[in-house]
Amino acid sequence: MPEVHSRLSPSSAVRWLTCTPCLRMEDGMPDTAGRDAQEGTLAHLLGEKTLLYRLGEISGQKYAAQLRKIKKNELYNEDMMEHVNGYVDFVLEHYEDAKVICAEATCEVEARLDFSGWAKGGFGTGDAVVVTDSYIEVIDLKYGQGVRVDVTDNPQLKLYGLGAYAAYAEIFDFDKVIISIYQPRLHNIGSFEIAVDELLDWANNTVRPRAKLALAGEGEFVPGKHCHFCKAGALCKARAEANLELAKMEFTDPEYLDEGELAMVLKKAEDLEKWVKAIREYVFKEAMKRPIPGFKIVASKSSRVIGNPDAVERVLAEEGFDREALYTRKIKGITLLEKMVGKKEFNELCGDYIMKPKGKPTLAYAEDPREVYSSADMDFENLD
Repeated sequence: MPEVHSRLSPSSAVRWLTCTPCLRMEDGMPDTAGRDAQEGTLAHLLGEKTLLYRLGEISGQKYAAQLRKIKKNELYNEDMMEHVNGYVDFVLEHYEDAKVICAEATCEVEARLDFSGWAKGGFGTGDAVVVTDSYIEVIDLKYGQGVRVDVTDNPQLKLYGLGAYAAYAEIFDFDKVIISIYQPRLHNIGSFEIAVDELLDWANNTVRPRAKLALAGEGEFVPGKHCHFCKAGALCKARAEANLELAKMEFTDPEYLDEGELAMVLKKAEDLEKWVKAIREYVFKEAMKRPIPGFKIVASKSSRVIGNPDAVERVLAEEGFDREALYTRKIKGITLLEKMVGKKEFNELCGDYIMKPKGKPTLAYAEDPREVYSSADMDFENLD
């Protein structure tokens, strides 16, 4: 997998296409990628190696060796293998469909997709690229489960499509680009189709001028949901001013908020919470390195723990307490049991005893794809 990243990367496209000065703001700031990003990187590596093996591009022996290495990573689990196999099946199914209409169809894995003709130095990596003489398809594995990715008109994915067009346009005379995502942990699988002419119009009239502004550090600051992923988000004054506007909101009734105003406050509060969290995390990290006016680092509240359980057991047993009564016996969780027994075998042996209660009612935006919680369910909740 590639380890270098473009400054105008597809993954940050929403930010630099929307708020062009953010690129300059982020310069020199540390990468804050956490465990989720590392888990995604491992899943992509597993997907790459598994797809290459299934395509016959690496031997079984080589694949087994690479798989053993991946499985040693603490972030690996059997669920990851299951999700990745689903992604690989998805790619191979689309590749087989492509070969039906084009005998010369190819499937490229981890392809470098360069769109520097529109954004200087811009490139990304296509997890899988299926190329035919009538269309080209870029398939992107999204392993995260925190944010549901919308494939429709997605700037990151359109940049992948633009890079694929630039790479293969001289070989095949295709007239459309298909972008597909496979996000297994959110059961989100979808495709978006765009004509080459429309893609190039977007590239020439949106990507090219905004990329120039971004590289020059020019343009207007435009706060929005993309600020949550900006490395400079905690320090940006434009974001602060936008969030503080909540305190200046004008309401129709001097005493009560109506339903529309309540909804507006809640939606705005989500951005406020993320902004405050980003500031808190930034100040904490800085305070660990140097004094910050008005703050200090202290020890948080802690609970008592038994430092030597064996010694405590011995002492109490000598005093006549039953050794068995000193312990709480509890069966391991489902994930640990599946890992110990094997997911398939555990399901065969114990599947009849596993239940998944309905989740408790929670507030969500109207556009959320989940079904509305039924009034009957709410009535039973009230009875409890």
